Amino acid sequence: MLARLPRYASDPSRSCAPRPSRKRKDPLWIDKRGQGGKPGKGSRPHKVVEGQAELLALDEVLPAPASPPVTRSAAEAAGLSPRERFLDELLASDLFEEQRARAGRAAPEVTRVRGVPAALLEGGGRLHESTLSGAAQVSAARLRTALAAVRRVISVDGYDPIGYDPDGVTVVLSVDVLAEQFGISAP
Repeated sequence: MLARLPRYASDPSRSCAPRPSRKRKDPLWIDKRGQGGKPGKGSRPHKVVEGQAELLALDEVLPAPASPPVTRSAAEAAGLSPRERFLDELLASDLFEEQRARAGRAAPEVTRVRGVPAALLEGGGRLHESTLSGAAQVSAARLRTALAAVRRVISVDGYDPIGYDPDGVTVVLSVDVLAEQFGISAP
């Protein structure tokens, strides 16, 4: 039986036999003591620059704490507009607190609950979704989720004061339904 050999079979430098393995070197950025580093930096300690802590004051970085809702007598004394008075009475009502407690963890923040009706009241009770998302400081992608959370809190007995127009993109506020549900006077 005859077998055909490859052309380079007579040349040992071109054989198919595995080459002897070379010892692999670690990359430059690996620290020999097991700590990582950046390429070319080695394991030098970090420089501590004096005065870095004073670059930003904490009150500039942290948001201001939310103020509690203003009561009716304080609202009248402060000379608030009828819209602000309406929203303050809504958020200070016992029914609102019950609704928030009933919603549990899914209850939205009070500032968000105030922001959505406030923006709708400013817009005459009707706003396009994109306008409402900017005015209520809610991202456009999360507006429907935020509206669902707000509707869950301010909808009493299945009467929803916030809904959509038949066009599907205009949000409508029924001030009369909201005022009647919470027992407050409409603005």
